[in-house]
Amino acid sequence: MKYIIACITGAFIGYITNWLAIKMLFRPYTEKRILGIKIPFTPGLIPKEQKRIAKSVGETVGKHLLSKETLVSELCSDKIYNHIEKLINDKVISLGKSNLKLGDKLMPLKNNINNKIINLGKSQKVKGAIKNFINSKGSQLKNSDYTVTEVIGNKSVDVIKMYVEKNKETISLDIVTAIKDPLMENKIKSAISSGVSSNVNPLMAMFINADTIYEKVISYIENNIYKPDIQNEIILMIYKIIDKIGNQNIKDIIEEIDCEDKEKLLELLSDKISIHILNESLINSAIDNIFDINISDLINGNENKIIAVVNNIVKGSYSNFISKQGEEIVDLLDIERIIENQINSFPVEFAEKLIVDIANKELKAITWLGALLGCIMGILSPILSSLY
Repeated sequence: MKYIIACITGAFIGYITNWLAIKMLFRPYTEKRILGIKIPFTPGLIPKEQKRIAKSVGETVGKHLLSKETLVSELCSDKIYNHIEKLINDKVISLGKSNLKLGDKLMPLKNNINNKIINLGKSQKVKGAIKNFINSKGSQLKNSDYTVTEVIGNKSVDVIKMYVEKNKETISLDIVTAIKDPLMENKIKSAISSGVSSNVNPLMAMFINADTIYEKVISYIENNIYKPDIQNEIILMIYKIIDKIGNQNIKDIIEEIDCEDKEKLLELLSDKISIHILNESLINSAIDNIFDINISDLINGNENKIIAVVNNIVKGSYSNFISKQGEEIVDLLDIERIIENQINSFPVEFAEKLIVDIANKELKAITWLGALLGCIMGILSPILSSLY
C-alpha cells in the first residue's frame, strides 16, 4: 500500500511542479509586491524578458530566415513572375470586354499631355527637325525635274483657281487699291512722263500732263473693272499666270532664290508649320479624338501581342528594379525592427495563447512527463529505504 501512496504522491508532485513551471513562464504578467517587497519570479519569464526575446527573434529571423538575399531571390521567383503574367493577362482581357474609352483612364493627364506637346512644339529641337525635313525635301526637289504643279498636285492648282474665281470682286478691288497707293501712283506717273517724253514731240509734250492722264486711267479702271466681262478677263489672265508658274521646273525656282532668302524662307516655313500643327485648339481636338477611342477597339484581335509586349516591359522593368534596388528596399524595410516591434506590441496574454496553441501537445506531454518522473521517484523512495 505504501508503494501505491508513494507512487501517487510522487506523480501528483511531478505533475503540479511541471504545470506550475510552465505557468510561471507567463504568469504573473506584471511584477507583484507585498509590503513594498518584490515577490521573486514576478513577472513571469516571458513577460520579464519580452524585449530581449523580441530583439533576439528579430535578429535571428532578419539575418538568417528572411535575409536580404532570401527575400530578393523570392521576389524574382517564377511564382512571382507567373502571378504578374496572370494579372496582366486578366487585365488585358477585362479591358477588351469593357466599354471604357481611353479618356476614362487618361483624362487626368489631358492638360499635362497638352502642355507637353505645346512646349515640345516651341522647342528648338522640333523646329530644327522641321527645318531638316524641309531642307531634305528641298534638296530632293533641287535634283529633280518636277514642275511646280507636279509637286503640289493638280488638285491644289484647281483649289487655287477656284479661290481666285470666288474672290474675283475682292481681287478687282485689291487691284484698284494697289494702283492708287501713293508709291504706285508715283511710279505710274513717272512711267507716263517717261513715255510721253520719249515718244511725243517736245512741243506737244508740254501740253500733256501726267497727272491728268493718271486720273483718267484710274477713272476708266474704276468704271470698268467691276464689269463681268472685264473681271473674267482678269481671272483668265491670273489663270495663265498660275499655269505658267505651275509649268516651271521647281529646281529653277529654288536656284533663283539666294542663300539669305532661302534661310529666311526656311525659318518662316518652320515657324508656320509648327504654329499650325501645334495650335492649341488643334492639339485639344486631336487629343479629344484619341481619348474618344474605345479601349476594346485597340485590344480586340491583338490580345496576345499586347499581353506579350506588356509582359516583356513589366517583367523587364520589375526584374531590373529588384536586381538593382531590391536589397536597398529590404534594408529600408528593416525586417529585424518590424519583427521586434511587432512582438513587443503583443499583449502577454496573446503571446501566451499563441505559444500554448502552437505547443499545446508538447506542453501537456511535459506536464505528464513530470507526473511519470514523480511516480518513478515515489516508487524508488520506499524501495531504496527498505534496502537500507
